[in-house]
Amino acid sequence: AEQLYQTRYRLGATTLQGWLAARLGGPVALAARGRPGSGFSADNLIFTATVGERTSTHVLRVDSPHAQPYPEQAAGLGTGVALQSATMQALRATVPVAPVVGVELDDGVLGAPFMVMDFVDGVVPKETPPYTAEGFYLDADPDLRTAMITHGLTALAAVHSVDWRGGELAVLDIGVEEPGSARQLGLWDTHLRNGLRDRSADIFDTTLERLRSTL
Repeated sequence: AEQLYQTRYRLGATTLQGWLAARLGGPVALAARGRPGSGFSADNLIFTATVGERTSTHVLRVDSPHAQPYPEQAAGLGTGVALQSATMQALRATVPVAPVVGVELDDGVLGAPFMVMDFVDGVVPKETPPYTAEGFYLDADPDLRTAMITHGLTALAAVHSVDWRGGELAVLDIGVEEPGSARQLGLWDTHLRNGLRDRSADIFDTTLERLRSTL
């Protein structure tokens, strides 16, 4: 984490300190704590910020220069922190999200758009290796697993109650194609094909055919 902080953000330490000082209420001393154990859509760094005698823990989330794991919902909309932070703000009254300290879309501060949010302590089900194959979920008793799945599905259902054509999420309504499963399948199909770069795999073809036939 310290190496990441000193290389990619080597010009950003004092800049980030000044940026945070305006939002945390005074001169800030920063210390890197490490990188989260999962996440592919941004570069993340956990750090502490000390203002006077008060120390708080936050997450710095910077747009990644690498290919994104998710397709754009509309040309030019992107999938980075600009959309992510807007989505968090739109959902904050509906589902639990980490409080956002601030968002910076000017590349001149750290070299890429970024956001800072409060750090929420806990464990996260990981993608690699799958959380069902290794880790705390595999080791948990059935009651804890049931609680996790139930609360997760409840939150997912709540997301679908949000008026996505209003407020921060209005950018998703491009007014060209009818929103729904067919459009999403088309977006993901194209994203997958671009990622495969002219390669093919039977499992993908079979899955996409099954999805199309059962829309």
